[in-house]
Amino acid sequence: MKKALRILGGMLLAATTSTFAQVPLHMDGPKLEPSLMQFVETGTAIRHNVNGRLGIRSIKAQTPVDVIVNVSDADKVIRSMESEGMEAERINDNLLTARLTAQQLQSLSELPEVYYVKKSRQFRPLMVNTRKSIKANDVHSGKDLETPYTGEGVLVAVLDQGFQPRHLAFYDSEGQTRIKQWWNRRTYSTNKNTKPTTVIPTGGDGFNTGGHATHVANIAAGSIVEGSNYYGIAPKADLYLVASSFDETELLNDIQTIAAYAKKQEQPVVINMSLGSQMGPHDGSTPFDQGVSKLIDAGGVFVCGAMGNEGGQRIHASYTFKSQDEVKSVLFQPVDGETIIPGEIWEQNTNGQKNITFRPFYLVGTNKTYLTSSQMSQLYIYDSIDRYNNKHNLMFTVPISYLKSIGGTTAQFGVEMIGNEGETVHAWMEADYGQFKSGAGYLSGNSQYLVSEAGASIPHAFAIAAYAATNTYKSVDGYTYGGSQTGQTVGQLAYFSSNGPWLGEVNKPTIAAPGFMVLSAFNSYDSDFSATSQDVVGSVKKGSTTYYYGQMSGTSMATPVATGTVALWLEANPKLTYEQIIDIFETTAVHDNYAKQAWDAKFGYGKIDAYAGLKKALEYAANGIDPVRTNSEAPVTLQKGGDTWRILFNSDERFADVSIFSANGQLVESHNYDALRRGEERTVSLQGLPAGVYLIRIRTAAAQLTRKVMVR
Repeated sequence: MKKALRILGGMLLAATTSTFAQVPLHMDGPKLEPSLMQFVETGTAIRHNVNGRLGIRSIKAQTPVDVIVNVSDADKVIRSMESEGMEAERINDNLLTARLTAQQLQSLSELPEVYYVKKSRQFRPLMVNTRKSIKANDVHSGKDLETPYTGEGVLVAVLDQGFQPRHLAFYDSEGQTRIKQWWNRRTYSTNKNTKPTTVIPTGGDGFNTGGHATHVANIAAGSIVEGSNYYGIAPKADLYLVASSFDETELLNDIQTIAAYAKKQEQPVVINMSLGSQMGPHDGSTPFDQGVSKLIDAGGVFVCGAMGNEGGQRIHASYTFKSQDEVKSVLFQPVDGETIIPGEIWEQNTNGQKNITFRPFYLVGTNKTYLTSSQMSQLYIYDSIDRYNNKHNLMFTVPISYLKSIGGTTAQFGVEMIGNEGETVHAWMEADYGQFKSGAGYLSGNSQYLVSEAGASIPHAFAIAAYAATNTYKSVDGYTYGGSQTGQTVGQLAYFSSNGPWLGEVNKPTIAAPGFMVLSAFNSYDSDFSATSQDVVGSVKKGSTTYYYGQMSGTSMATPVATGTVALWLEANPKLTYEQIIDIFETTAVHDNYAKQAWDAKFGYGKIDAYAGLKKALEYAANGIDPVRTNSEAPVTLQKGGDTWRILFNSDERFADVSIFSANGQLVESHNYDALRRGEERTVSLQGLPAGVYLIRIRTAAAQLTRKVMVR
């Protein structure tokens, strides 16, 4: 979906709380953001999301718009609103969401407890030509990790579009759905009052996104299904699935509701957000970022957000001015046939002043014509101070038709910037709508600082990059696709994976996971689905229904790998904190020729290691973070690698006997261990044994397990 609005090294500088205040720092100025002021003053506004892609649609004053409201006392404001016939959803003491007309916005802004009102943003699923690409990979961890951990007792929530909720991937071995809550928010723009339900519908969710949500949810927590090898990382986790409109206010309400449900069920929850946008300050200061991060900081709630798929796009530009009144400009080059130019420019000084002068213009040949205030209004250009981070910014959604009506068919849009020594500016275009045009006097575009807004940009969310664990897959048509023709080397960062760094106070990306050529469940109810597509890699028939599996690529696919892995760690130690999981990522990440030892802006801390991370989670528990179980019925986790088996003890054990037998039952080798602690590891080497089949038996006080191994 080319045009669809898209859907962390070192320890934290601020360990347990977000670094931005929960109320606006800059208290002067209007209470309505500029686009809402225009709505109130002129009676019209723009809506960006039109039929699943960016566009401009005028809405009238009597049509309500979704807003996020920052207040001093949420309960008091809600009571005042209700007395005037308005409704609102409370997010926390200082934040609420509402849907209001122009007249209601005017009334709301007059309340003394209201600090600022911001229009809701719209996000999109993060895909890379998913159904049309030839990229896939089986990412389930069962290949090298024989583990009793399956995510049981942990809640995995997926906010996405394109669910087939009755896919076999979401049923347990008894034929019961693993979906504990289902919530279809597709009609949020007209009906926000739907509620989560335990009734699981047939068919799809009404979104046609190539089955994005089904693929993502199965990677994170899809069930083990007979006849299919494409199950998820945490196949026994409980599921909370939200078919989301990707409206910012809706997502805030969803996450708050999910967190409340998980708390009631006394479960930790990992929320997967394979969605986002490049529009925003990229520093975690938005009310959405802060609202979600506050829920994370309260404990028991974790978020994995996709970094984005803009790794090769030159949609970022930045500059630090070197002298007094220096002049620099950016020129925007839209994609051929595009109708709008969406973007934002942010200076980085947080003193609440306009330290850099922004002068929008249109260019014909080499001649600049600066835009008038009236023209800027028609081009939806807003020059303001952000009330949440005190940064001066310029936001725009330029209709190309109007630009050409005032400047001619060859007119190009640009912004001149006048700054003083030491001032820094960052500019972004929305992905897939164009790039920064290089030339004399114009800043060149690059693909840095592209941590996606709305998921990865949440301060205490884990930001997930993608690498290629494979570059081939075999389709049901019998052919193998991929290889050298993809231009993607196995082990490298995926060519599309967005790069950091981030402008906030933690390192993003956090970690990289497989996201290239990922095999997972397909939604056969999507309008673009075809059972004969080369993307389909397998199917399972039950009764009269056939369920399909196939390939997709994107940081959308890498993110649920991390989501499922964190769920495994939380099963092992439900009391892990955000800081501890960051430490697990940092200290257990895999490093190789591509992912270096130190944090970097491509891989973060490195490549995710489910087994090593599990060991670290158990070590935290053994050190008193979690009540220690003894003599577990699932005593060990096994990892095989070459001629060596690593035996990780899941609980404290009084003793453990490890024996190796030949196929005819003859004892070959034995080891006896006493007083083992949770998280301790022992290794057994098969090197030097004659080729053949052997049995490894592990016996503890409460359990015994046997595994067959082959020595070649």
